Amino acid sequence: MSEIFQVADLKTALQLARKFKESGKYNLFRGQAQNWPVMSSLGRLLPNPDPEIRKRVERLFLFFDSNPGLKKYKSDIDWFWAVAQHYGLPTNYIDFTSDPAVAAYFATNSKANVVGQESVIVCLNESDWIVFMSGLEDYFKEEQVIVPYIKHVDVDNLWRLQAQHGCFMFSPYNNIEFFYDFDRIVFPYSERYAAIRSGHIYPKRKSELEQLLDHFFNMEERIEGSERLRKFALSVNIPITQVGALEYKHYFKGKKKHPSWRSAEFKARDFPLIERWESDKKGIQLRLEFNPGISADIQIKILQEQITDLFKKRKINRKTDIKFYLSSKSTLSRKDIRLINRSCARAWNGTRNLPFSDMEIIQLISQTIVSGMTKQLTEKTLSFSGEELLLLEMTNEYGNSTKCRVSPSVILAAFRSDLLDVLVDDAPKVLQPEILLHINNPFLLFDFHLLLDAFKKEMICYQILRQRENDNPVIFFTPAQINILGYA
Repeated sequence: MSEIFQVADLKTALQLARKFKESGKYNLFRGQAQNWPVMSSLGRLLPNPDPEIRKRVERLFLFFDSNPGLKKYKSDIDWFWAVAQHYGLPTNYIDFTSDPAVAAYFATNSKANVVGQESVIVCLNESDWIVFMSGLEDYFKEEQVIVPYIKHVDVDNLWRLQAQHGCFMFSPYNNIEFFYDFDRIVFPYSERYAAIRSGHIYPKRKSELEQLLDHFFNMEERIEGSERLRKFALSVNIPITQVGALEYKHYFKGKKKHPSWRSAEFKARDFPLIERWESDKKGIQLRLEFNPGISADIQIKILQEQITDLFKKRKINRKTDIKFYLSSKSTLSRKDIRLINRSCARAWNGTRNLPFSDMEIIQLISQTIVSGMTKQLTEKTLSFSGEELLLLEMTNEYGNSTKCRVSPSVILAAFRSDLLDVLVDDAPKVLQPEILLHINNPFLLFDFHLLLDAFKKEMICYQILRQRENDNPVIFFTPAQINILGYA
């Protein structure tokens, strides 16, 4: 029989859980908004799970297979399911934590909490669990199922897992309590546990992995939208046609990738980083001032000086968690300023682990502020060059896409120097950006190093600007991430 510890309130429940941990009685905990059975997210959907779940899991597997730096997340099955679990895909995993405070957060920060109803901190002694399950191995073998187990897994760059001090219980059954009785601390819900903020449980600052997972969930939104559109078209008998890919082989004497795409610098920009999460309490606040009455060029220079000075004074390095706060005499709303602050954070977090110089990153942040302010104040996109901007679209191997503006002169300067030599003899002898209407393979058209310069000058900034209101933005910070570039 399980032990039930009935207490008067959340404070007493947390004190008791901490006491149990200190004494060694329990080492793992799980917060639940109500006194439900302990069950995995997939188990709650049985016996009739939505068939779309399997498709989403398969798409996540394919996404990890599309990027060399992500392949390790599909190679380790526990890593794969840990990511799926933390991003809301139904799995056979059940979340536990070694931190009673995290359990208290989950027990009291849910839409399912009801004042006066019981909330729960489930308590588990891992050693007792292991001994108990080992005694049932013959039964599970006869049932031909995997023995339920607890997995402490430290997934590279999965900051949500690290922030929550999490581990997982794997259960092939939706009624694991048929085999094992969990002990519980039960208390009436009256208030949320406020000592831990949601930004601690779900870090707002994102790792390399989590930025790329934004790409995946952006694509999921597009897939869901396309499916809704397809069903609507069928319901009203609208014919559906698909536009084929560009055929450009006949433009080239030989389909030969420019050698710069095999350079050491290209490889350096596609290197899989490993970085651990650190508490956001260690972050540094940078307060910047913007004067809307100054021209864009001068304002960018002023901001560069401000940021450079702050970087030196605050001893900021590439591991620093920076929170940007923009002060302006303009009439922008708090929401508008917040979007610009978030855009600055995206510029910093997207470039700090790539081989950009400090000055290049500072330039990008300054441009992001000025372009963001201009867009919010005038509803117009600022052109850094003064030219009429082109609208281009970029795609990666998985099919994620994003659009950006770029000056014609900037994109022209990125073409490979021998492009006229590799094009067929009857191709136009004067290069224009319009060639992107016919050829959208960046490996054939561009010199990687020159295209990288275009990214630094404009293409990263304009991507961030377009995605400023998107919670799951697709932003390519390096040409190493794309395989298609053409007119939108």
